Amino acid sequence: MGYCLALGCTSGLLPEQHPAYHRGVVKGANAGRLVELLASMDERSASDLYICEGKPPAFRVHGAVLALDDTPTTPGEVAALLDMVLVGTSRARFDRSGDLDLGYSLEDGRRFRLNLAMQQGRHAIVARAVPSGALEFQDLRLPILAQQFAECRRGLVVVTGATGSGKSTTLAALVHHINLTRPVHVVTIEDPIEYLHIDERARITQREVGGDTASYHQALRHVVRQSPDVILVGEMRDVESMQVAISAALTGHLVMTTLHTIDATQTVQVISQRLLPNQEGTGRVLASEVLECTPPVARLLREQRVEELQDLMRSSRSPGLQTFNESLIDLFKSGAISYDVGIAHASNPDEFALTAKGMSTGVLTFGGGNSPVADVGFDMRGLLQLVLERKASDLHLTSGRPPILRVGGGLEAAGELDLSDSDMRTLLYSIMTERQRTTYELERETDFALA
Repeated sequence: MGYCLALGCTSGLLPEQHPAYHRGVVKGANAGRLVELLASMDERSASDLYICEGKPPAFRVHGAVLALDDTPTTPGEVAALLDMVLVGTSRARFDRSGDLDLGYSLEDGRRFRLNLAMQQGRHAIVARAVPSGALEFQDLRLPILAQQFAECRRGLVVVTGATGSGKSTTLAALVHHINLTRPVHVVTIEDPIEYLHIDERARITQREVGGDTASYHQALRHVVRQSPDVILVGEMRDVESMQVAISAALTGHLVMTTLHTIDATQTVQVISQRLLPNQEGTGRVLASEVLECTPPVARLLREQRVEELQDLMRSSRSPGLQTFNESLIDLFKSGAISYDVGIAHASNPDEFALTAKGMSTGVLTFGGGNSPVADVGFDMRGLLQLVLERKASDLHLTSGRPPILRVGGGLEAAGELDLSDSDMRTLLYSIMTERQRTTYELERETDFALA
């Protein structure tokens, strides 16, 4: 009679209910099916594998989670897999906290990032395949400026975005470009390693928190003594990490990292990004916002006029300044995404709708050329041109009425088409800056001048 059965007899617990069962004590527990699922992720085009006791395994394919038509995962299978991946002090760390991130490699060298957690008293594992870091800018649709960031000799490059937006993928592309083009030493500090790099022209040293070093703090304290030219920090998590990273950037290193929120300084270059479903529904494409520290940007940051950055980015023609909406419009015009996807992910849906119709926003409306709006029949540029032609002193726009001109003290209708609420919003927002729109929405009135 097995040891677990004896415990079951004395404690009144069934074998699968006893804690020893979950620690893999049960003889014959086998992780073979789970290992096979890990090995099949490439052929399934899956980015993640979800394993949880009592539930069938599931894959994430092109952003969608798809459960397998298979038997639920048993506690014994999970326990056997944990016995394979928890080595050294990792077992004690997981037992103590109930949460752990670590890396795991199959015999053929394929590597995975594992997150171990507890949910409702059961073990849960999420495995993400660690792909090759040989990623090209063009394939990822990264902005042209990303290559310039990779070619910087010093400074701080920050990639921001929500979880799952592809920040680590962008960093991998930057490292790959450096690897192909420069004979330098690149040291990465990651928790865990997400992309594998093979030395080309550069020497790549990849260190994993928990396995190669105890913590980000410890690795960062010693990294400058390892003679690096480029330092990649998987994520800046606290003030101490930020201070070390900025210090390294200011002393002649190129530091690349990710962050959910940023505190920009003179040396900061930022790429923020989102992943969107493509037009065909077969994958995802990248939309990115870029902020290069140009002299106007540096001045706004220095004077803490952060609220003016968006207006500067929208009005600038510099390739180093690109808003999310501009990126979305490019994707929409190229057919990579649908109109509905673009407007759903736009930072400013109204601005996206206007531009998608061929109408600029803000003072750019008056940059030249007529661009009629289908819903209205004319744009603000055309209406104000009509004011000049009619020698009118005023233009009145009101929902439910056609445009009205004041000519010689009298009121004249400009056409017979009544303006709807949507028409009014389109016309007004086409000549307002973002700050003016915000003021109008909050206070319900605003005054401004146009030239």
